[in-house]
Amino acid sequence: MTLPSSEESSPLSYPIPVIELLLSYDSSKPFNPIQRVKTLLSWAESIVTSEIRKEIVFYLLENPASTTRVLMENLNFPESSLHRELKNLVKLEIVEPIVKARYIKSIPGRSPGIYGLKGHWRPDDIAKAVEKYRQLQAPNYSLIKTVSQSIMEDFLTPRMQTEIKFHEIIQFCKINCKGYYSFDISKQVANYLNNKGVAILY
Repeated sequence: MTLPSSEESSPLSYPIPVIELLLSYDSSKPFNPIQRVKTLLSWAESIVTSEIRKEIVFYLLENPASTTRVLMENLNFPESSLHRELKNLVKLEIVEPIVKARYIKSIPGRSPGIYGLKGHWRPDDIAKAVEKYRQLQAPNYSLIKTVSQSIMEDFLTPRMQTEIKFHEIIQFCKINCKGYYSFDISKQVANYLNNKGVAILY
């Protein structure tokens, strides 16, 4: 059995093959396939009944580890609600706290809360999560964010581009970041844009 090709755009083309895939296990696996479907649907329902919980899971599917601070920045949910749903996801064994000292010992000050998609995060994912956290802690982060969003909204979106040359970022920062060393700010803006899915051409 094969899953639908990317050319099958209708969302209705997906459920039947997925269910067929689950039921096909009956011929080789000693479990009730109907119960497997029920378990899958129950698991999905435990996520989608909360908008915040759902968005956390979606984010962690793309970024298998993250600090709570980075989640707040990207999802724009209240801190108390975010912490509550992270605890719920830990109870559901979908997410797990990452507390091993070797992953966070290089961060000055109080260690951030780091969570990962249970069983699917790697040390590289922790390194990326910590780097994003460092960027948020930078004293000039608000400037970097403002300039980056301006580049995306005023430069990339009108041109329908998903990439930008680094020297274009430097020129943009020279104009909009007066009083700052433009090359240093440009590197941080490039990192921010890259984390948002923009390709940087050097």
